[in-house]
Amino acid sequence: MGISSSLSTAKSDYQHFGLSKALYCGSLRVARRAAGVITMQCVFLPSVSAESLKTKPQYSCRFLTNAELQRYSQDPSLQLDQEFLRLATSKGDRCFAILDGETLASYGWYSTKPTVVDDELSLRFHPDYAYMYKGFTHPNYRGQRLHAVGMGMALNAYLAAGSKGIVSYVEALNLASLKSCYRLGYQDFGKVYILHGQKKVFHSQGCERYGFEVFFTDKTPAKETPRAALA
Repeated sequence: MGISSSLSTAKSDYQHFGLSKALYCGSLRVARRAAGVITMQCVFLPSVSAESLKTKPQYSCRFLTNAELQRYSQDPSLQLDQEFLRLATSKGDRCFAILDGETLASYGWYSTKPTVVDDELSLRFHPDYAYMYKGFTHPNYRGQRLHAVGMGMALNAYLAAGSKGIVSYVEALNLASLKSCYRLGYQDFGKVYILHGQKKVFHSQGCERYGFEVFFTDKTPAKETPRAALA
């Protein structure tokens, strides 16, 4: 990132999020350029307000069946390829969707088991929680907060089944996404620092309570997290 681009980004952060956030993001960018450190903010969603779940009456909101997932996978624009579906459904992950008639408007995936994050990283967490990943909203339906609505409805379904909430993480530089998370009711619980070049990951103390651990897929997680670790 050049000097002019950096200044433009800093100015935008200041205009939209204030001086303290702009300075904080500036320090994260310096750490990323100098040492290759990527900082992730870990967040937890314990509940949502009924007001935040309002959407258009023509939408239906529910978990998709395997047959429905197979049908929607035939549309490449929905990003549900066969290999992903095989891996996700084989470990019991579920897809909560918002449908406009037969049109898949928005969806998010939820897991209670260790999950691959990308080509290098995987994530584990305490099974009393669900992990939200792979959120998608069709371009024709963006701007309606469907991702947040679907997440809130999925949370209520997991809470009813005995879960304690949803855990996720967002790059700390992504202030817009974090703002959306906080608006829905997410709370911070820790940070993860990823050094891709050295294949090292560091976790703040708050991660331990949730058994939240990011690790490089070719490495063994640091330790098992006993169920007694949670109150």
